[in-house]
Amino acid sequence: MNGLMSIGVAAFLLLARDGGPEVVRLKVGTEVVIEVVEFDEARGVKARRVDDGALLDLSFDQMAPEDARRLRAARGYLPDEPEPVLVEAMQVQLVGGQTYTGIIVEQGVDTFRLRQRGQIWDFKRNGVRSIAPVRVDALEVYDGEELYARELALRNPQTALDHYNLALYCESLQLWTRATEHLKLVAERDSAFKADIVEGKAKRAALRLESNEDSAELSKAQRLAQRERYDAALTLIDGFLTKKPGSGLRAEFEKARKGIARQREKWLRQEVITHFFVYAERIARQIATEPGIGLKQARQRMELEGSNLAAEATAKQLNVKPEEVLAQWQDPKRLTGSPHYATYGAGTFTLGSIEAIQQGLVAEDPTAKKTDPNAGDNSDSGADYLDRIKKILEEKRKQQEEAAKNKGPKKPEKRGPEIADVPPTDDEWWTAASTDEKTQYLLAWWADKDPAVLKMRIEARACAQCAGTGVIRFFERGGENKFVPCSRCKSLGIDRCVRFH
Repeated sequence: MNGLMSIGVAAFLLLARDGGPEVVRLKVGTEVVIEVVEFDEARGVKARRVDDGALLDLSFDQMAPEDARRLRAARGYLPDEPEPVLVEAMQVQLVGGQTYTGIIVEQGVDTFRLRQRGQIWDFKRNGVRSIAPVRVDALEVYDGEELYARELALRNPQTALDHYNLALYCESLQLWTRATEHLKLVAERDSAFKADIVEGKAKRAALRLESNEDSAELSKAQRLAQRERYDAALTLIDGFLTKKPGSGLRAEFEKARKGIARQREKWLRQEVITHFFVYAERIARQIATEPGIGLKQARQRMELEGSNLAAEATAKQLNVKPEEVLAQWQDPKRLTGSPHYATYGAGTFTLGSIEAIQQGLVAEDPTAKKTDPNAGDNSDSGADYLDRIKKILEEKRKQQEEAAKNKGPKKPEKRGPEIADVPPTDDEWWTAASTDEKTQYLLAWWADKDPAVLKMRIEARACAQCAGTGVIRFFERGGENKFVPCSRCKSLGIDRCVRFH
């Protein structure tokens, strides 16, 4: 194990033992800053709150699991199940496709040497495609006895707890003879220290030593699981149980299978949500850039196929079945990811009616469009936005006719900004929109339509061009105040936006 890392951990443990303030998160959602007064490895701690000096009895069951582990580890108590030993290494990929993982021990101008479990490989730089840092199982790079010798010198175990923790380290390296030695020293130093657990571990180590071949197979499965290759690990275990139903390690294999299956389920729940939204956006962009596709067809594709295509891409990435991904995605109690955001943008008007545009909007949104007394009658919230535009244009036409009657022949006038009075059709807007606008639009449509999407908030953001008024004002010759419908939002004044996870 990396010496500097071990020294850093040791320094942290010493600081924690000094009784300094520590932040502990409770399962109920609150945080407390405490100083530990008494520590019970099995039950919990008695602590004094820093803010008011109150004494608290906190059991480990009340704490967030990671904080409970941190408090125990700071006082030398590790989980009773061995943790995987991971080390920093370099992964070398050759031009021919072969991959080697190890430690670079010597470098020259044109060559370098890679050490892998006592074996040295010589490589020419012109034959290497890439060299990348990785974290791997220590046994892929180092010899187990070599790592044990380093750790023994670093820890210099004296107490029962010291030997117990070193026995756990030996279990992680599959050094069952060494684990047995330290478990015996635990009993010699303190016969009452975790007596039942020590006895059980000693029996397990003896069983592993008796069944070397089967033990190696179990260790291989466990290392596969540590690298998140859960399906390969489960396949290996199932094959072993089928071939050797009478093995002395059958109970160990069955226990390992249950643990790996639980790890896989937890991993899958987290990874599906992490990747699903990424691929949903990629699918939206893919559909948006299909040649010749119209708005209605694009929306239909995203609504009907978006989730399935995202599930297939996620399944391929995780090397699992699409059905498993969909089951996780559609689970009402699924994990939630970081908040995501999508907007219909300038295409909000293509949703049609005001009801569709305003559906689910937060009450009294400060960016929602305010009524403009000069922009026609907006009292009917169910009216189509095109009807409102027609009213505006009709009023404008009447004003122009009235002005022509009063002033005689119309003189050429310098008009205000060149703004289109009549909005484009849905497909005209779609054709003119950028790829990013189309992608955001389809993602917002998908978030609105897919029942598995958990919507956090529907917002109405003020149109960036008209500042939420729905019209663009200008002055004609003579200083007369005029207006035309906003060419971006088509008199709506808002963009419909969806926040979801």
